[in-house]
Amino acid sequence: MVLKLSAMKYMPLIAFQLVLVALFFVFTRYGRDKDVDVKGFEGTHVMIFIGFGFLMTFLKKYSYSALGFNWLLAALVVQWALLCQSFYHMENNYIYITKKSLLEADIMAATVLITFGALLGIASGIQLLFIAIVETAVACLNLWLVTDVFKAADVGGSIAIHTFGAYFGLGVSAALRNKKTDPAGGNGHTVQTVDLNGPSYVSDVTAMIGSIFLWIYWPSFNSGLTNTDVEYQRAVINTYLSLAAATVTTFVVSSAVSKHHGRLDMVHVQNSTLAGGVAVGSVCNMEVGPGGAIVVGVGAALVSVIGYTYLTPRLTKLGILDTCGVHNLHGMPGVYSGLLSVLFAGIATQQTYGAEELVNVFPRLATLYLNSIHRLLMLQLSTKRTNERTVKRTRSCGKVSTLTEGLNACRSGSKVSTLREGLNASKSGSKVSTLREGLNASRSGSKVSALREGLNACRSGSKVSTLREGLNASRSGSKVSTLREGLNASRSAGNCIHTERRS
Repeated sequence: MVLKLSAMKYMPLIAFQLVLVALFFVFTRYGRDKDVDVKGFEGTHVMIFIGFGFLMTFLKKYSYSALGFNWLLAALVVQWALLCQSFYHMENNYIYITKKSLLEADIMAATVLITFGALLGIASGIQLLFIAIVETAVACLNLWLVTDVFKAADVGGSIAIHTFGAYFGLGVSAALRNKKTDPAGGNGHTVQTVDLNGPSYVSDVTAMIGSIFLWIYWPSFNSGLTNTDVEYQRAVINTYLSLAAATVTTFVVSSAVSKHHGRLDMVHVQNSTLAGGVAVGSVCNMEVGPGGAIVVGVGAALVSVIGYTYLTPRLTKLGILDTCGVHNLHGMPGVYSGLLSVLFAGIATQQTYGAEELVNVFPRLATLYLNSIHRLLMLQLSTKRTNERTVKRTRSCGKVSTLTEGLNACRSGSKVSTLREGLNASKSGSKVSTLREGLNASRSGSKVSALREGLNACRSGSKVSTLREGLNASRSGSKVSTLREGLNASRSAGNCIHTERRS
């Protein structure tokens, strides 16, 4: 049986799957008991495969594609993202897969699915698969830059996941402008293809299923990567309150700006109600306060509804199709969240968070503190070395200039260590008479006092009677330094004894 070429169009996907199999065998290992208590994995898993899938079924012509390709792309990206994300954190050339890494892979799949929302009905299946593979590698690099290099506070992924996925999708949509030649005119002018955003009653109902699942599990998505229980609880509270406020605001504003005056627009209800979860993502673990979280949700709903009503038609006229309106649900609320992150990081204080939690919430501060400490230690070390060099130079240049300085230096334990120093000391006026005596004095450490001390010792009652005793006294450490001084001391002692006998 001969297979047609059209039936083989997905065969490259099998080849890529085999490559993934080889990479997993070579580089991956189990993470054992590491990160087993990570929260939010199950809720995020439901969001990816049910929430995003059913949300995009509002198109009556592409409901099957929305569910089918959502499932296929998510399953492929989870495997590829496990390798791409962990490549930057390998240990001993191995990737250790844990529950946390699975959660991170699910979150990365959300990036590709957001892009898919902009391209639904525009790109073919093969194009979507190619885009997913390329985007995953680029998005993982972007995530590494945001979290590890710049250390931005983005625990909910509003900057690195939602904003990146939305504008990546809009860029691809602009590159894949689906135009056709006007056959009626025959003049070669191009016109836009038929708008495929038309919903039906049933498709809107199924899309609402996806919206509700996303709404329920969004707190798990935002809080899954928090570091402490305090952060986790704060992220859940802030996300839930922001979603609630966004929902109320969406219904009110939608009825006010709807084309059908006073009636709700299902596009707003299905999407703008979720904008609060995106907008609070980057700041969900910060001390924004319950009231602040509600304000964030209100602002996100306003931005989203106004974007769907006024901005999306203008983008369509420019030839940039945004099928699911990801610019209004993920793009602008993501930018809004990034600006809020800058604001709350700027006003954060140690009194509000505490020293340890401040570093956990704002990892960039830890790097700044470490750099400051390192610079301070290096400055202290440099100052210490400079002082030591100055002291050494001062000691090497000091000279004993007079007999008094020589005696003081001798009494303080200074030693003439080398032949050159012995000569210099002799020339500078110290009473070391010969080179041999200078060397002996240096080696033995004896303290050459002066002739005056020998005479004082004699007068005080010491009786050094003979030359042998003088030599012994000199060797034993008495303060008679030379043979001449020993003879003089012996003679002085003899005179003293003779005088005593006469008396």
